[in-house]
Order: sequence, then structure tokens, then C-alpha cells
Amino acid sequence: MIKVTRFNNSVLLINAENIQSVEANPDTVITFINRDRLLVKEPVEEVTQRIVQYRRVLQAPGEGAEAWRTALASLEQQLRRDFGARPAVAAPPAATAAAADEQRLLARVREIVRESEDGLRSEFGVRLAGAVTEFDTRRRADLVRIEENFGQLEGRAGIEAARTNNMLQYLMRVSQSGGTVIK
Repeated sequence: MIKVTRFNNSVLLINAENIQSVEANPDTVITFINRDRLLVKEPVEEVTQRIVQYRRVLQAPGEGAEAWRTALASLEQQLRRDFGARPAVAAPPAATAAAADEQRLLARVREIVRESEDGLRSEFGVRLAGAVTEFDTRRRADLVRIEENFGQLEGRAGIEAARTNNMLQYLMRVSQSGGTVIK
């Protein structure tokens, strides 16, 4: 296991055997064999050095249990310094309660968002129905006006046609009578 630090300053021990690659992107990104990625504060060189040191300890010939004890003691001292020499304890009840409160708050926020979305959908449906009704009413009123205008045009055209017909009849009578106007 090697120790790395996340950007939120939390310390994490990871299994160096599961690391596929370490790259600077520009921050250090550790990619695991399962394709998970982890962004850490340590530079690539430091992470690489820790992996190499870990593997040396595993492969140290003839040192056996003594090498493990030394490496383990060193790691324990380093972790105690990092964690402020606190004994390992389960999360304090306050932290557990805070996490539960956060979960309840998150659930409530999700519920509020869901209610808001439902309300917006309902309001949108009502507005859309109103717009469709208004559009249909205006369309019908426009059709009535168009019919009235066509009726007026037909009436005017009919009057003009009648006048033209009367004029033609008059001209025919005049031409048949030899130029004398007959009434």
C-alpha cells in the first residue's frame, strides 16, 4: 500500500498492485486497472518513488519478516504523524449525525426540485392549452372576417357585372337601332 493525498487533504492508502498508470495532466492522475481514476496532490515522481519503494520491500531477498516489520513500523509512524497521532476510531457520532442530516437535506432538496418540476410541467400544460384555445379563437374570427370580405367582394363584383351587362345590352340595342337611342 502507498499513501497519497487527495486535493481535499484527505489521506488515502491505495494498493500499488492495482495501479495501471500515473500521469501528469498537469495534476497527477492515477489510473487503476479497473479504469477508475484518482486525482492526487503528490507529483508523478513522488508517487512513482513510493510505488518503487513498496515493490522493493516486497521483493527484498532474505530479509523476510524483518523487512516487513521495519516497513510497517515506518508506515505506522508516518500515518500517526499525518493523522495527528490519534488512535483509529470509528466516525464520531456527531459526524454520523451530520452525514445523516446531509442525507435528509439532500433528499428534501431532491423532493423540492421534483415538486417544482411537476409544478412547472403542470403550468406549462395549462399555458399551452390556453395558447391553443386563443389561437383557435383568433383563427375562427379571421375566417369569419375573410368570409365577410369575400361576400362583399362577390357583392361588388356582382353589381359591376350587372352594370357591365346592362351597358352591353344598351350598346347592342343602340347598334341594332342604327345609332338611335331607344329607352
